[in-house]
Amino acid sequence: MLDLKRSGVALACLLPLAVQADAGSQRIIGGSAVTAPSWMVAVGEVVNGNWSNFCGGTLIDKQWVLTAAHCVANAQSGPMEVAIGVSDLSRPHTRSKVDQVLMHPEYYVNLLSNLGYRETPYSSDVALLHLATPVTQAPIVMADITTKDTWQWNTTMLHAIGYGGINPDATKSSPQLLAVDLAYRGERDYWYGDPTTTHIFAGKLAGQDTCKGDSGGPLTYGGKLVGVTSYGAFPCATGSAGGYTYAPAFSDWIVGQQQGVTLTTIRGLILPSGTSGWADYLLANRSNQAVTLSGIYS
Repeated sequence: MLDLKRSGVALACLLPLAVQADAGSQRIIGGSAVTAPSWMVAVGEVVNGNWSNFCGGTLIDKQWVLTAAHCVANAQSGPMEVAIGVSDLSRPHTRSKVDQVLMHPEYYVNLLSNLGYRETPYSSDVALLHLATPVTQAPIVMADITTKDTWQWNTTMLHAIGYGGINPDATKSSPQLLAVDLAYRGERDYWYGDPTTTHIFAGKLAGQDTCKGDSGGPLTYGGKLVGVTSYGAFPCATGSAGGYTYAPAFSDWIVGQQQGVTLTTIRGLILPSGTSGWADYLLANRSNQAVTLSGIYS
């Protein structure tokens, strides 16, 4: 689940991780195989006719998936599609097309401000994927924003699932969905020094962790969504806690995107210095009123 993991001063970007056949291995480190819930999402793209999974996500509505912003920060190589409720990605399954990507503005601004010379801060590491057509699978319920107020440090257990790396260096993977329970470790980053106030932290045992390729996937408590896998130690499973964006804190932003007017592109555009290029944008009005655009500014 961890897309951006750190260890000491070393930084590692945990973005695309293609599915590899390795039936004898586990994915989440120290976890166990589980049947995928209806709301579990594997996010991937189609390149040269082949779909590969690079991040996780959570179905929160019939036409909306919540994932990590850093999962969609890079330019895509092909059309984005998601597999929903699939226990084993190596077996035949259906996928849904993504027609819009909505990155949280705080993360987007930080991304642009730090582009090319330093790591993007982790605050508000969330994004929404809009599905071209509604799906039949049942979405997860978002936990109340006060849920974490009842948790006990080092005692309350949170449930993580994903299709990510299965060894500390994430050099092996398996298409089977796995799960692991991680102890709650508070709201402050004592491990990597990031000043984020939008995350919670979980995990304390060496050998149990989320890892590269699990980013964007769900962290749950009592069957409800509480977190989006964001960052942590790399190599994985060192015993340091991982960072998970606290999903309930973004409920208002999510509703605003679902019911508002949005203008976004589905892919990034990589431009060498001194060049220009074109990107396709999608304008969507999901409000209950007609709107008029008189000017568009970045």
